[in-house]
Amino acid sequence: MAAAEASTGGGLAAFVSGKNMKVFAAAVSAIAKIGKDLYLDASEDGMMLRALNGSNSVYLAVLFTRGFFTHFEAPSVRDGSPSVRCKVQVKAMQPVLTGIRSVESTRIALAKSGVTSYIIFQHQCSSGAVKTHALMYEDTEVFAAVYDRAQASHNFVVSCRTLDTALEHLGVPQEVFVQASDAGIEFRAHHFGPALGGKAAFREDLAHKAHVEASVSIRADDLERVCVSDTAPGVGSDEDGRPTASFVTTLSEMRAMLEFCRAPAVDIGHLSFYFDSEDGAPILVTSERNEDLGIVVDQVMATIADEDAAGGAPPRDGTSAAPAERTALAAAAEHDDGTPARGPESKRPRPAGH
Repeated sequence: MAAAEASTGGGLAAFVSGKNMKVFAAAVSAIAKIGKDLYLDASEDGMMLRALNGSNSVYLAVLFTRGFFTHFEAPSVRDGSPSVRCKVQVKAMQPVLTGIRSVESTRIALAKSGVTSYIIFQHQCSSGAVKTHALMYEDTEVFAAVYDRAQASHNFVVSCRTLDTALEHLGVPQEVFVQASDAGIEFRAHHFGPALGGKAAFREDLAHKAHVEASVSIRADDLERVCVSDTAPGVGSDEDGRPTASFVTTLSEMRAMLEFCRAPAVDIGHLSFYFDSEDGAPILVTSERNEDLGIVVDQVMATIADEDAAGGAPPRDGTSAAPAERTALAAAAEHDDGTPARGPESKRPRPAGH
């Protein structure tokens, strides 16, 4: 890739310390658990890594602000949109992250060799060696899951440590039921087998406790905040008459984000959940903006609607659930100009603004 290095340019110049390169590696590892492609874009504000899973139901974004880098330059664009937009396969990143413990600093830049574009990762190692990786990339449109947290009816904030401990008790279910009230948060795990059941199945299981695999609660005193609107659509009540708001979603992607936040090099303290209680409404899980860390993590996930609301019972023949039963990600991908993304993304419904 010497030819590519010789023509390095493209206006992006980012330098990352060895310590923060471990954070970058942890972010790529989390991305790999969501999708096969890593979308990287850069603007004057910093660098963003994004991923979307194959069923368009989970979106993960990690923003590295300018403070994350020892030096950062990206071309300015008048409207503030990203000036660098590229896509690489996640598996192509694996050699870049091998032996990262010995890296003292990394330079990230763009290069061209003829008509081929490369993103360059150049590691300065503690041994004095310099390792250079040149990965081919595709120019791509920027997409984002757009979610207006200010419009969310309910929210709670929980420490990553407390959430991690709670989820450990749930095993490895396909889905998790989450219910919030002024008393705290309850997580209930259930294995539905080949089909998705939604909230109705969880409510039915309240009368058949033997069907519930695991349940764990976090008291309100152990949360940073819990807010449930008693006037929002879809709100229920518990046995003490307190308003409750709930959703059902998959657990593996939530754990992928949590593992990143809990990584020793990252150590994000708290996560905020924003959601509505209508069936199928998406949820936002975010680390909020932390200038000290220089990173912001956002994950938007589809939720699962009741069988009745989805228009029929799920299949029982061992096939996966029909698309109508798992609500498509309402927080869908859009281009930065607000138009729907093309290709597979065009099937996703338009979200609320973020």
